[in-house]
Amino acid sequence: MPESLILLALGWLAGVLSPALIESIRRHREATHVLAAVKNELNEVAFRLVLASYRVQQHFGTADREYLKWVQGSLVLYQGSEPTENIRKFIEVQLSWSDAQLQQHLAAEAGKDEAAMNLPKFTLPYSDARVPGWHHIPPAVRIGLLAVQTDMNLINDAVELSRTYLSLTFQDLGSNHAPVVKNLQDAYVQYGKRCRIAAQRMHTLHALL
Repeated sequence: MPESLILLALGWLAGVLSPALIESIRRHREATHVLAAVKNELNEVAFRLVLASYRVQQHFGTADREYLKWVQGSLVLYQGSEPTENIRKFIEVQLSWSDAQLQQHLAAEAGKDEAAMNLPKFTLPYSDARVPGWHHIPPAVRIGLLAVQTDMNLINDAVELSRTYLSLTFQDLGSNHAPVVKNLQDAYVQYGKRCRIAAQRMHTLHALL
């Protein structure tokens, strides 16, 4: 084949492949940017979920040794700028105690905070806004984020439920007051459990990214 025809064929092939190559590079860059942002958001929100869960456990004096080890490990995973040194040291001290000392401390701490807890809601604003319209998101990441979104909904439902019961405690309910307080406490406990579940799921998803 004449050299001119070879060059012509190569030029045609380059023209055909260039748009596809450029699009592939663009998608790769987009994926890298989006996944990095999602990863950072998951890390930050998981950290706040761990603290929220820990506060509930402290409030009820139920932060046993297994739970404290989970919090300790979760704090190690945090890569953000929020300070963690004090709480990590405090948990290390608690874990150094005997079981009897730990239980005595937890019982003494239980209920020291205000009777009514102010539970924060949680969202993933970047992931919620960016991911649904991103058609090239890896399937495992999409499934994981959908599960995390379900976790967020359950947590926020618990917040709304606690606020409803809290408002009822200020009313003259007669014999119904005690059941309402019990429901309020149950909402707090459920909130703490859901925060731990969500944080753990975010840690797992974070490791995939």
